[in-house]
Amino acid sequence: MITSPIITYNKLIRIDSGIWVNKNKTNDDFAYSDGDDSEKFIKEILKVTDDLSSNSLELDMKWIDWPSEYHLSSRRANLIRAIDLTYARTALEIGSGCGAITRYLGESDIHVDAVEGSRRRAEITRLRCRDLDGINVICENFNSLNIPKKAYDAVLLIGVMEYAERFSPFSTSHCQAVTNILEKAKEAVTDDGIILIAIENRLGFKYLFGASEDHYGVPYIGVYGYPEYKSRITDRKKGIRTYDKREWEAIMSKLNGLWYEFYYPFPDYKLPQVVLSDHFAESDKFAFSNLSRINSRDYNFFWSPCIDEYLFWETAARAGYLNASSNSFAIVLSKSKERIENTIHFDFVHFPNPKRKPGFRAVTVKPRGKGQILKKRIDINQANSGTVKFYHLPRKEKYLQGHLLSDIWIRALKMLDDPKIFEGLIENYYHFLVEHFKKSKDTSMLIDLMPFNIIVDGKGHYNSFDFEWRAAEPITPEFVFFRSILYFGCIQKKCLAQFFKGKNIGTIKDFITYCFILVSSDVSRKLPEFIDQENKFQTHVLLPMAYKSVEDRLELDVFEEETLPCIAFYPKLYWTGEDGIFREEMSITLTARLESVRQKLVFVLPASTTSPKKIRFDPADHTLFGPNKLFNLFMVSLLWRTNDQNEQIVWQLKGQKEINKNVTIKGVIGKNLNPGEAFLITSNDPQIIFDIPEVVDRPFSGRYVVEVEISWQNSGKIRC
Repeated sequence: MITSPIITYNKLIRIDSGIWVNKNKTNDDFAYSDGDDSEKFIKEILKVTDDLSSNSLELDMKWIDWPSEYHLSSRRANLIRAIDLTYARTALEIGSGCGAITRYLGESDIHVDAVEGSRRRAEITRLRCRDLDGINVICENFNSLNIPKKAYDAVLLIGVMEYAERFSPFSTSHCQAVTNILEKAKEAVTDDGIILIAIENRLGFKYLFGASEDHYGVPYIGVYGYPEYKSRITDRKKGIRTYDKREWEAIMSKLNGLWYEFYYPFPDYKLPQVVLSDHFAESDKFAFSNLSRINSRDYNFFWSPCIDEYLFWETAARAGYLNASSNSFAIVLSKSKERIENTIHFDFVHFPNPKRKPGFRAVTVKPRGKGQILKKRIDINQANSGTVKFYHLPRKEKYLQGHLLSDIWIRALKMLDDPKIFEGLIENYYHFLVEHFKKSKDTSMLIDLMPFNIIVDGKGHYNSFDFEWRAAEPITPEFVFFRSILYFGCIQKKCLAQFFKGKNIGTIKDFITYCFILVSSDVSRKLPEFIDQENKFQTHVLLPMAYKSVEDRLELDVFEEETLPCIAFYPKLYWTGEDGIFREEMSITLTARLESVRQKLVFVLPASTTSPKKIRFDPADHTLFGPNKLFNLFMVSLLWRTNDQNEQIVWQLKGQKEINKNVTIKGVIGKNLNPGEAFLITSNDPQIIFDIPEVVDRPFSGRYVVEVEISWQNSGKIRC
């Protein structure tokens, strides 16, 4: 391992875990964590993982929740896979987290000094990169380090700048804290190097439409400009904020000697599926078409936007706000304008679906200002080996402008209250397939001639693209039509809901049958053949864990989402030690369905927990509306679960009357309602506090478990 100047500058020492630390600093006072249990889980996973690579299929199969997905997913590195770093020999990564980006940089033969303030996360980064040379992991607050000047070809600030003020205690404002870090990075980067920032946009699509702010877990707090009011949330998250595009432009205008350019990862910088350059987003009126089937996520809570996301991107693009409305920004800064242009070398990049087998994953790139699309398979050794019925043949294609046919179908369903228009589009597509098959010299290449891969130009002509598959067996237009209706129906169930109701369609199979009747064709005789053919294709391409049989898709109830409650609530449990004080680090949040049926919530306390003196149950850690403020509590139990899974009741309250007599409640009142009693939530921070009788130490090894049995009144009326 090469000893970096930053190590000698700061007189760091390497400890047994392989990380570099300040020899005078003995404790970890850097208050940032994804939670003890989450980080311990990630650490244990990395200890036993053989394939630690940034494209690791093994790690993709091991994440279980959002923190582990964020740190282990192969999509994490897409943010920098998109840009050209081939010139770089050295990089300074500020805030390495658990090493996902560090790993990719090391695999790219870049010498990395990865700075991480949290001791445990620094050790996890070292663990992720244990088989790579040239990686120094430094556990220290970046603001406390002496950074060598002009030492790095790249300085990375990914998911860092939102914490600038929090970890810069001597800054007088959040803008000054950001500027101070960028000035320090500017000194560290070479004249031909880059600084890369990645951060959420406080005015991004999902935040404008009610998704929670990533760090606070509260909707709209960023949209409202992070108001300076006191609450348990703002006190805990003080010094954290994100910025909109104009705010970033104002900050960077004060940095002398640096050029900058944005690019936009979708749905966000955390797990990018598509990235667009700033120039392309502004100049190409069909840039939005790259965002078809890209769905934003709320990583804290269940959330579904009240608007069609793709149609929003089309509207935003036409109004010139697509870039300013993206959920995240990536910003490249450099002392060299040419270096920025070479780094952001693309108009757009599409990354492969990780559900595909590794040999069938290809990156799609439109080079900057070029009229061609390039496809490159990531692993050229695994595809098309042995006896196959489908060949993967990614190739160069012409760039086409226009609306996707599938999106024209969506517009007809969403905006035009006339099912005959949609039916006419279905018929036109079928006739196009028949004619195209007649004219084609090689129909084996037409298996993906679906509405998702057809551009409709200004004259209404259909232009197909994305010919990356060839079938060894004969392909018919009826089979391609079957595939198209199958997947459009599955993907756009919500969009099709009104059409389904009007036509008395109950399953995806019914929808396919209806569409075949529409084009005067009987699918019943061919259906078994089509099912078999599509199952073969999907099992050939997809990983086993991602595969869903065609038979299961056909029987899918098209109204299932409407008849089942699918709003989540987020109950939280706190406990105290001897001091009787509730703290965030002694809490657990669950995700559960908001249902009228009785359900049991199980909170498993850490093994280190000694006898809790109090427990506090917060039935919902965010605002609930209307009838869903009423809930029943049937039972609250404190159990001791031994390591062999035997359970003993330590303390228990049964029935709402008994519970009501033995609690302290805040933001909640008891209600006498027919046919029974209920609790009514009256604030945004409801709390039910229980005093626990003194507990005798348990004779066997184990841990405490709290069980709460609850139901929500009227929640059966809730719909997505």
